[in-house]
Amino acid sequence: PVRIAFATACVLAAATLPPAALAEEGGLVRVLGEPMVLHSNIREQWGIHTYAYILTGEDHLYWSAEAYSDERKPHELLVGQSPLRPGSGVDSKVWRLRLDDPTVDTITVPQMIRTPDGHIHVFLCVNYKLPGRSMHLGTIRYYRTSTPGDVTTLVDRSDRIPVVKPYDNFHTRTNVGVTRDGKRLALVILAISEDGTVPFNTPVIFFGSRETDDGGLGEDFVFQEPIKYAEPMDFFYPQVAATPDGVVIVGQYGHKVGERTRHTTRLVHVGWDGK
Repeated sequence: PVRIAFATACVLAAATLPPAALAEEGGLVRVLGEPMVLHSNIREQWGIHTYAYILTGEDHLYWSAEAYSDERKPHELLVGQSPLRPGSGVDSKVWRLRLDDPTVDTITVPQMIRTPDGHIHVFLCVNYKLPGRSMHLGTIRYYRTSTPGDVTTLVDRSDRIPVVKPYDNFHTRTNVGVTRDGKRLALVILAISEDGTVPFNTPVIFFGSRETDDGGLGEDFVFQEPIKYAEPMDFFYPQVAATPDGVVIVGQYGHKVGERTRHTTRLVHVGWDGK
């Protein structure tokens, strides 16, 4: 993806790379053809957030962003789809989620995954202001297409994520990873609490599965209660890879909360049993 910053907005554009472009002499990657403008009026994003803002399907590019507004509120989140091959006759579509609650303060750009059956699964965290406090309390939202490949059919499936104490409030920094077969997913996030019972920025992981008790495969990911996998940390921009043997998490800073003199990056492996 390419984001070009202007005074008032950003342009979200993408260019596709055929597999042959990766195997040319010298291993250089070349962009073939002109970029496609996916949306011309979005909010800027921090460059350090290397999340799944663009996915490819058989016929579409799927993208996510936050719409630009002069007042910066209310937040309006976008998930769109555009033809993978211009001129193919495939329609472009956009799903919009407007957050009119005035206490909404910060949000994550929708993070997307696509399962082999064509369904798009979208995750985001919404943070709410506390009166008289600089702290924010966040909730996790989960959406899934009811019609595979059609983002306009995204429906709220947040009830599939258990919200139970002590891990019932969160920070916006989060990421997800899905296994190649689309059966299991890991959602990694920082837990917090208003009363301090959960130390600030405690990293937890939610395991989700689409496998049913009778051996079939459901459409939703159904999540277990979250598991703490490391000690509280200050900064957190993780990358998550879900494999048959467990989940690999890399990219978070390992120094203690409030200490910025020593920055370390850890690679953590967590089995599907939480160990």
